[in-house]
Amino acid sequence: IFGVAFSALNSAFDVSAASFQFSDMLTTLCTNESDQKIVKCNVKGLSSTTLNPPLEQVLKQSVESGEDHSDAFGLYCDYAATMDAKEDQGVVGLGMFVGGDLALENDYYKKGTPLIAKLASSGAWYTLNLQKIRMPTMNLSYDYKDYCDPSTPNCYTDSGTSGIWLPIDKSYCESLLNATTEELEGDLLIDLEGDTDGETITLKFPLMWILEQAVNGRISFTDPEDDSGRFVLGFPTFQHYYIVYDMGKATVTFVDIEQKEYEDTISSGELGALETRVCAGDTYTAGAISNHGVTIISSVLG
Repeated sequence: IFGVAFSALNSAFDVSAASFQFSDMLTTLCTNESDQKIVKCNVKGLSSTTLNPPLEQVLKQSVESGEDHSDAFGLYCDYAATMDAKEDQGVVGLGMFVGGDLALENDYYKKGTPLIAKLASSGAWYTLNLQKIRMPTMNLSYDYKDYCDPSTPNCYTDSGTSGIWLPIDKSYCESLLNATTEELEGDLLIDLEGDTDGETITLKFPLMWILEQAVNGRISFTDPEDDSGRFVLGFPTFQHYYIVYDMGKATVTFVDIEQKEYEDTISSGELGALETRVCAGDTYTAGAISNHGVTIISSVLG
């Protein structure tokens, strides 16, 4: 997981260096069973300021100095390889984090097809504007016009989210669970607002892979009609895309990459047992899907 923003930690408070005592800022909330005091900071009366994230500062300074022309950073991760990784085990080439011009001048960017999405909010360099989610082989399409709210936000990409969240209607979720092998040979297509006015870019994820990730608890289906329904392209997205966040141009670029591990995974035909399914907030239970070896049993996702 890459942490580059931590916007919630960017608030700072001005204090007098001469008279400052940290203990004076602590307010006791309660005392636990071990007689330890639980405290919090009391910042009442202090003037506050907001600090720009260090990464944003460095990139901006690099562009202003002429050292770089691009106020961007790129993230690559061999997501499939992380599935077998062990704690404290080093894996060569597992991931790459690059900033400035190198975000656009590397093999991952040059070998793929850059799909440039416009930010839903210029003030947040990770927000997206979802247009549609489609599954052509299953004749399913859902329109998300005016769904994304930049002020919340509820549509974004986030490497720190361990899964992908799809605001799919319960009937769509159930259709995916009961799809035939032929239908699962297609793709789940995600249409996003492009950087050019009127343009739409389309991200592509194999339906078999979507189901495989759901088996492993890395795909969540949320109710698009509910306030908690969100569209999040989390960590698994890296299996298919190298992602560039350009704070200068207010864009997010997805560059398709090839991952041999994925081909090996689906060719085996073993998706394992699906311990639970949650469709639009409800536990959904079905019988065995014998066509592709997936067994769904009744259990609740923790």
